[in-house]
Amino acid sequence: MANPLRTRVAVLSVVLLAVGAACSTSNSPSSGGTPSSPAMGHGPVNVYYAGSLAALMTNQVGPEFKVATGYTFNGTPGDSGSLANEILAGQAADVFISASPAKNAGLMTATATSAAKETWYATWATSPVVFAFQSGSTVSTTLESTPWYQVLTNTKFRVGRTDPASDPTAVLADQAVTMTAAAVPAQAAALNAFVSSTSNKYGETALPAEIESSQLDAGFMYQVEAKQQGLAYVPLTVPGVDLSKIHASYTISILKDAPDQAGAEAFVNYLLGSPGLAFLNADGFTLVTPPAVTGTGVPAGISSAIPS
Repeated sequence: MANPLRTRVAVLSVVLLAVGAACSTSNSPSSGGTPSSPAMGHGPVNVYYAGSLAALMTNQVGPEFKVATGYTFNGTPGDSGSLANEILAGQAADVFISASPAKNAGLMTATATSAAKETWYATWATSPVVFAFQSGSTVSTTLESTPWYQVLTNTKFRVGRTDPASDPTAVLADQAVTMTAAAVPAQAAALNAFVSSTSNKYGETALPAEIESSQLDAGFMYQVEAKQQGLAYVPLTVPGVDLSKIHASYTISILKDAPDQAGAEAFVNYLLGSPGLAFLNADGFTLVTPPAVTGTGVPAGISSAIPS
């Protein structure tokens, strides 16, 4: 008859050997993990974002977000109005980053052809509109002694803007030019002609490239965009005119029908957490701390980044 004690010892030894082998395998370099590694996500996170953030998203946030989380950043840049219209038309997006709260307001309202796409958004940063150009150019030299609005009305210079029908940058730029026209009668006709022109409109992501290639001498864009693109700029200042409200208000939201809710939350936490904030501070954003929430339903999973 087999010894019962000896049998139990033998069984226990086999179990311990199996557990040890499993631990060794999970901790080995060939297994691709370490005991202390956090859980990583996978798959694309679809982010529709204002084109003024293209350099930030493509060169900084996107690559590092993947390293930090395992998710792949799948970004679609464009002017905020066009992106909002695409979302309303049914384009699948996880996260929407706009340069104007007005575009979020449209997504929070149901229409006859579309259900509401958002229940909340958070304003997280601002950036003023500036007059951007290439350092060392003729415009650069001229601006050392000439106000930006006189350069704008000088026919030897080609100055561009985006399309006010869809892009908040141009809406704000037009406001600044119109306010300047009222304060500088000698330049009023030429300034108002710039606002009414249809030949000086360019896509939001195309405008910086036109300046960099010298197809344009200058253009209106957000300060953070000019910095990211390596362009020089001057602020929009006019004696006796308050242009302090001529700035982008950047918002972020997770869409109601986001295909990847977990990935969307991971992106928001990254952008507005310490890694993303390091980029934002370096690029000159004026941060809204804490982000200001409009609406209800902020997910609990992003409460550390956006307190509701």
